[in-house]
Amino acid sequence: MADWSRLDNQLLQKIANHLDSSIYVIRFRSVCSAWRTAVSNPLRLRSPHLISPTASKFAQLARLSLSKRTIFLLSPSPGSIPNRDPKPWMVKTEEITSPAGTYHLYNPLVGAYVEGFRPSSPRLIDLSNVRVHELGQEYVLKVVNSQTGRDDFNNVYVQKVAFLSRNGVDGVFLVVGLGTKNLSVCRSGDDRWVILDSDYHDAIVYNGQLYGVDGTGALVMVQVDDDGATHVTIRAKPVFGGESKFLVKSGSDLLLVDMYYDVCEGEGEGEEDNAEELEEEEDSGSNEELEEEGDEDIYEEEYISSYRRWFNVFRFDASDQKWDPVDRLDGQILFLSEGCAFSASASDLHWNIDNCICYNFVADSDGVMQGKDDPLRCLSINVFQLDSKYTRALHEFEDWSEVLYPLPSWIKSAS
Repeated sequence: MADWSRLDNQLLQKIANHLDSSIYVIRFRSVCSAWRTAVSNPLRLRSPHLISPTASKFAQLARLSLSKRTIFLLSPSPGSIPNRDPKPWMVKTEEITSPAGTYHLYNPLVGAYVEGFRPSSPRLIDLSNVRVHELGQEYVLKVVNSQTGRDDFNNVYVQKVAFLSRNGVDGVFLVVGLGTKNLSVCRSGDDRWVILDSDYHDAIVYNGQLYGVDGTGALVMVQVDDDGATHVTIRAKPVFGGESKFLVKSGSDLLLVDMYYDVCEGEGEGEEDNAEELEEEEDSGSNEELEEEGDEDIYEEEYISSYRRWFNVFRFDASDQKWDPVDRLDGQILFLSEGCAFSASASDLHWNIDNCICYNFVADSDGVMQGKDDPLRCLSINVFQLDSKYTRALHEFEDWSEVLYPLPSWIKSAS
């Protein structure tokens, strides 16, 4: 039998260079002392030390730091838990500066700490018998408090950050401004942002390039030369359509998710949550009928304003430079939130359906994922099925919701 501890150091380093996540490098180094000596710790991102890409006087005076958050799917190794078929667990992690190897854990769709893992009550998680699969990344620009030196505010004035790394530490930033929706770009070490255009909704790194999408669905590729010259190229024509656009990498594909929403009456998104039924309700004159029956007081008490959302999906055709409509997601589930968008295999999640979008747009970065009776109900996470245009709350699917809550019993934690 081969002695893996005696592998050549140069070969080990070459293997480590192909690991595209810092957590994979950490697990690689944990195999034995020889591997740990041969491969260095993954480099930490270097803070850009830039002013915010907005015109706000407060933002111009603030220094920014960059933080990387990674979404993982954790599953027990086969046979590690006899006579059981444990569900996987999805979590968003953020490595903190000190102590080394320490992470904050968040719900992937809600900017809330996982219950039981607040910074004030740190715990250890044994990952020795756990398979780790990276699903996506999120970059956060934080405002640094000039008095304390801490990054106290997440993504102030910034809606989305895409970061194209050049050497694992420095790189190019493509940012969508919050409110202004300005698309801005800069390199690590630059002393200013270049504002490219307005009315942009999302930005992403795809196949080693930076892309942005505007409110019409037009896709642009942004390139920055070594001398700082910026080039913007249109790569896909508009699709127009809905009110919000999202870019999602699904396998080797780049997808555009076009979200529609409308203010409606009722208790939120539920069984009649689709575009066709909205049109039927508008044509039915139900509001006038209520008033004619003299139930104005009851109508006013029961009326609750909320958003109903529905989606269309397109796949980027690079050769023809266009968006092609998509009816099937090829076994994938799309996840959307205010901070990030990613995909996961339905089979890896142990979900018995695919072709759906799981989403949440109510973030509470200071909260804990908890509730009195039903924590998932408090999180307002919904599932939209592309084929039926049917939406239901995630908490109604107990088998599915376990991927997010509660903390699985197979994760052994200790104070």
